[in-house]
Amino acid sequence: LIDECHKRNIAIILDVVFNHATGDSPLARLYWDAANNRPAADNPWLNPIAKHEFNVFNDFNHESAATKTYVKNCLQYWQTEFKVDGFRFDLSKGFTQKNTLGSVANWGQYDATRIAIWKDYANAMWATDPSTFVILEHFADNSEEKELAEYGMMPWGNMRYNYKEVANGYNTTTSLSGISYKDRNWTVPHLVGYMESHDEDRLAFECRTYGNSTIPNYNIKFLPIAMLRAELMQNLFYTVPGPKMLWQFGEVGYDFSIRRCEDGTLSDNCRLSPKPIRWDYPTDPYRRRLYDVTAALIHLRTNYDVFETTDFQLNLATGAVRTIRLNSPNMNVHVLTNTGIVPQVVATNFQHTGTWYEYYTGTTLNVSNVNTSLNFQPGEYRLYIDQFVPLPAGLNTTPVREAAGRLGDFEVYPNPASELLNVDFNLNATSAVVLEIRNATGQLVNTQYFGALPSGPQHFELDAATLLPGVYFVSIRDENGALLRKKLMKF
Repeated sequence: LIDECHKRNIAIILDVVFNHATGDSPLARLYWDAANNRPAADNPWLNPIAKHEFNVFNDFNHESAATKTYVKNCLQYWQTEFKVDGFRFDLSKGFTQKNTLGSVANWGQYDATRIAIWKDYANAMWATDPSTFVILEHFADNSEEKELAEYGMMPWGNMRYNYKEVANGYNTTTSLSGISYKDRNWTVPHLVGYMESHDEDRLAFECRTYGNSTIPNYNIKFLPIAMLRAELMQNLFYTVPGPKMLWQFGEVGYDFSIRRCEDGTLSDNCRLSPKPIRWDYPTDPYRRRLYDVTAALIHLRTNYDVFETTDFQLNLATGAVRTIRLNSPNMNVHVLTNTGIVPQVVATNFQHTGTWYEYYTGTTLNVSNVNTSLNFQPGEYRLYIDQFVPLPAGLNTTPVREAAGRLGDFEVYPNPASELLNVDFNLNATSAVVLEIRNATGQLVNTQYFGALPSGPQHFELDAATLLPGVYFVSIRDENGALLRKKLMKF
């Protein structure tokens, strides 16, 4: 597998756990205190009692020579035998013998002994292969992370809360600046920034569940708008220099909660329960466009050096208008966004006059005044480059519009459905609407009539529990007979 990935220029990074071991581990069982059900006092690898509050199972003693030898041998084996390119270390802040039980805050304070442990491990990995990635799930004091980063390691940068707040559209005071290593006063771009991970609910779920719906014509809970909010966040994420992590299916707006149980209910006990695999997402036009926008951004990052520049200016701290400027001798980039929920006048502050090209549409903007102002709709974004860069072949970033007569933007979810069926659509003008559900043979099984609905986004909830398992077609018609239809699967 690794050889085949390397042929395709794909690096392999292992997620490894060297901070704890279960009671079934040989390292625990060889020296075990059965009376107290914990590692024995003379265990050469494990602490009898953990040194910090977030321990799982049995805590490793990383100041022990036995532990150091064990960890280095494991890492060297993966490097030499399998040629892995690096490691992401789980709970790296736990690699310390400093006792902070009872004080979560003290656990994250600058710890010189922990730094020494990590420098020793990093030196061992780099002695085997100097190009090895050393990625840390650290979340310690910035002074400690800065020292580790500038030594060559790559701490994680959790920006999920900030991006979620901006995506949901409730306030304009949440800063996104922390996505930049410069904001943390680091001298090297070693911050692995992310806005979604395996530990939290996803942005699309947040938008679909909690998004701002106070503006009738801009309801963030409405799937087409939620996907546009995700696109907006991608443009304020991937364009910032420095490594980024994409959590699986964020590129198609996966919107099931991490707390979802297999029966569809939500519970903290179900964080590790299997989640539905949505093979149908790529066929949804709104999710497909999000995928294409994400792919187009990653194409820029991997093909143009300006996205690795150290000369950039971020306006990401507050306000509805957020901007990013990237500067290099060969190319300049200017990202303009309106993260608010109402139209905004955007003061551009371009780097220079002349012709700029909007990446997604290919349209040109002739700038005679660098301080020219542009009108932006809610959630609108534009990515300007001062030379023409074509979109990769096969990608389509034109706005999605499903429309028939007065109807538009029709969405049925969840799909597959079980108990509740949500129907969203948009009306361009006031109209009566008929909703029909037919089974695979064309038999009408449900009819709903909505009279004189106002123009704008519409949302309805229907009882799906009475439908037998199978495939159904959901259609809506306006009063003039124009039709939109979706296929639904009922479990």
